[in-house]
Amino acid sequence: MIGAMKTFLGGVVLALAGSLALNASGQEARSTKWVNLRAGPARDYPQVMPLAPGTPLQVTGCTSDYRWCDVVA
Repeated sequence: MIGAMKTFLGGVVLALAGSLALNASGQEARSTKWVNLRAGPARDYPQVMPLAPGTPLQVTGCTSDYRWCDVVA
């Protein structure tokens, strides 16, 4: 489908950090439910692809409140 892509998680994707299961390093994560990967940090950005529960993600950075994270999926 779509290879490794750097983008923001947004909208219903990860409105809260609780939607990610982060490990101790904080750089690797997995989605814990169905989420929408979006091209930017708001619901009005286009959806890139849906992510199934357990999808591995590489977190490259987050906003200070962790509402939006830049990831590679």
